[in-house]
Amino acid sequence: MLYEQFKKDVEDLDKEILNTYTQLQENFNEPFGFVRDGIVDIEQYYKQPNFKILWILKEPYGNFGKEGWSIIKNIKDARALNKKESKKDSLQTWHPIAYISYALQKEIYEYKNLEDIKVNTEINKSLLNIAFINIQKFGAKSRTNQANIIKAFKCEQIRNIILKQIEIYNPHIVIEGTNLRLVTSKLFETKRIEKANYGHYYSKDKIFINTYHPGQTKIKTLDYINNVLSRIKELKDKQQK
Repeated sequence: MLYEQFKKDVEDLDKEILNTYTQLQENFNEPFGFVRDGIVDIEQYYKQPNFKILWILKEPYGNFGKEGWSIIKNIKDARALNKKESKKDSLQTWHPIAYISYALQKEIYEYKNLEDIKVNTEINKSLLNIAFINIQKFGAKSRTNQANIIKAFKCEQIRNIILKQIEIYNPHIVIEGTNLRLVTSKLFETKRIEKANYGHYYSKDKIFINTYHPGQTKIKTLDYINNVLSRIKELKDKQQK
């Protein structure tokens, strides 16, 4: 697909998402505003030949009022450029995302072969090349209630939006950092992906990884990064056989 058509499809979807969530906010009198997600930089994402990466997380943290907020604008204008506007309290989430995204784009599959993010500014800049979406797109409290995420995905309007984002963005790698397997299980159920492997999925041109949230505290960050990279490497090898 040519870039101009891809850009139009993404922008049309953005408008559809905004309209849908504006209506949902009115219907449910949602006090926390809609937080826009999606492709960070459409042109940079489009240019990725083999590693278009989509991260799927649970929900955005914070009360941004009825007017909402754009996490995409924050990543593009601040976080990817290491500017001070980035919220320090979410580095635990964004550093693993940046390390993994950069490593995949450079075809590096071990943390020990990566430079420190404070030294190599290109690691944070890799965030410009990714897509990032939340299952629940309204602002939320710092501690996620898993039941609320499951309930949100059961809503047909919300579920269809997420599946459409995956379809339009057409990523090579999807990392579902929810530990719930909601999206990947639904894709497998609807035969949009063809094969399963220990809770992870792959088809001839896509890899789907289920893992913990990147801000998790169960294991060391370097182990989390290595685990995700090794799973993707394993499935890429299977894909190529």
